[in-house]
Amino acid sequence: MLELVHVGRSIGLGTVKTALGAGLCAVDVTGMSLLARVGLGAVIAALVPALWLVDWGSLMVLDGVTDVIARLRTGDSRPGLAMILSADGVRVSPRYPGSRSLADLTVGWDEVTGAAFRRGPAGSLWFCLDTPSPLPAPGPDMVLSARNLPVERVPRLVTLWINTVIGRDDPPELRRLLANMFWFGTPLAVNLAVCPGGSPARVDRFLARHTPGGIRCVSPEREWWRPPPLTRYLSPIGARSRNSAGRDPDAPA
Repeated sequence: MLELVHVGRSIGLGTVKTALGAGLCAVDVTGMSLLARVGLGAVIAALVPALWLVDWGSLMVLDGVTDVIARLRTGDSRPGLAMILSADGVRVSPRYPGSRSLADLTVGWDEVTGAAFRRGPAGSLWFCLDTPSPLPAPGPDMVLSARNLPVERVPRLVTLWINTVIGRDDPPELRRLLANMFWFGTPLAVNLAVCPGGSPARVDRFLARHTPGGIRCVSPEREWWRPPPLTRYLSPIGARSRNSAGRDPDAPA
């Protein structure tokens, strides 16, 4: 069984990201300083690798600092939304840990039709499993309006829509499932970025082992530790031509 529970950004991991990124930048600056003593030719020869290291390090630092700030601002989000994966199926619990509530939803793998990463509140990527659901969903125009609103006004719009579907006295767990329906069109959705131990690679291995063929978890975003591709510096002309044809050279095939 694999439990994916919304807890919050990890301060420890954010600190590690920041330290590793700062270390890469420090190594780069130190190396270039030593090469400057050798001569201008050595500096020019090492310019592309130096830019690559600075780019990689700065991405790590930015990722780590934003993780720490987000956790300090929002705190620990327990009791949180959880997606529990097992060999029999998937369960979504809008209030977890704790006793099983009436709003918990359990679906067998034979009812899951696919998986995808979709943009949710504040533009974050959520892992979604598609399945037929009796819960209502808003029209595409309302979702588009929510994405175009200032961030501080979005929760009110979502709340107003939920109030048109259920009463104010209905359990808050059901409101959480309806919020998933609003953003993703499925109640089976979880933000892996705030689930400790819930990396896309780990979820993908679980799905490959326990689910029917065709259900995979491949995130369109780069893992925090992966370096940027050297093609951004070595082939700028080729990259521009591919972009002009409508393909991102850094996107997975």
